[in-house]
Amino acid sequence: DLVSLDGTSLAVSRPGHRLREPAFRALAAASAAAKKEGVVLLVSSAYRSYAYQEGLFSRNVEELGRKEAERVSARPGASQHQLGTAVDFGSITDAFAATAAGRWMAANAGRFGFSLSYPQGYETLTGYVWESWHYRYVGIEAVALQDEFFGGIQHSMLLFLDAHFAQAAAASAAKG
Repeated sequence: DLVSLDGTSLAVSRPGHRLREPAFRALAAASAAAKKEGVVLLVSSAYRSYAYQEGLFSRNVEELGRKEAERVSARPGASQHQLGTAVDFGSITDAFAATAAGRWMAANAGRFGFSLSYPQGYETLTGYVWESWHYRYVGIEAVALQDEFFGGIQHSMLLFLDAHFAQAAAASAAKG
């Protein structure tokens, strides 16, 4: 259900960005709310195919070496962008955090179901360096769960949910 961002009211860095339908609707609502406050949310990256991610990761390995590349980009098949629910905003640098859009997203993303995937100071948990520009649509209810029980850390919530569903599947299979 990928939706093209071309021809919409969203600000995009280039043609061809796409998102899954629920993420698109949430981003459109967030963008409209930000615009009312004089803030433009520029989409710099969204859905990526396996092949695109493979090229990006390979380029990072060539330029940075494998160890550093794995800190700054996902291996193909492991990128949130391949789910069609992740959005990179603005400059795709840490400078984004200090911009009006970066401050707006930090304060408001959760109202629209978006969560910062790789927060500052959590590299040992997430495996990735801080990416102030990288948000994933998880839904408003999931953000509330994440904030209430997991200290606002998406990765901790996702680890818990993975374990919970694995345990439920094992219990179901044992009954079955």
